[in-house]
Amino acid sequence: MSKGVSKKLCTTGEGTWFCNDDGKPKPGVAIGLSLLFGVGTALVCIPFYRRIRTSVNEEFSEDVLERKEEAKKAKAAAAEQKTADDVEAPKPSAGGKMIIR
Repeated sequence: MSKGVSKKLCTTGEGTWFCNDDGKPKPGVAIGLSLLFGVGTALVCIPFYRRIRTSVNEEFSEDVLERKEEAKKAKAAAAEQKTADDVEAPKPSAGGKMIIR
């Protein structure tokens, strides 16, 4: 524990459940509290682990990958068709209109 935190929590000469008489935190209590916080956080995060696992499994399943590949092919074919349809005939230039026939 940092000296600043231990100075705020533990005053010299006063022994509490968290501090020794010399103003330092008890190692066993500090380790126990840190373990409690870590385990508590891990337990709170368990539903998130499950949700992430199911979403990743769904995203990378064979059906979804095949559908994504088909969508890419369809999009590429549509873009190719669009570029083939968008080709226009060249416009006559202004100089070409001035020629008298």
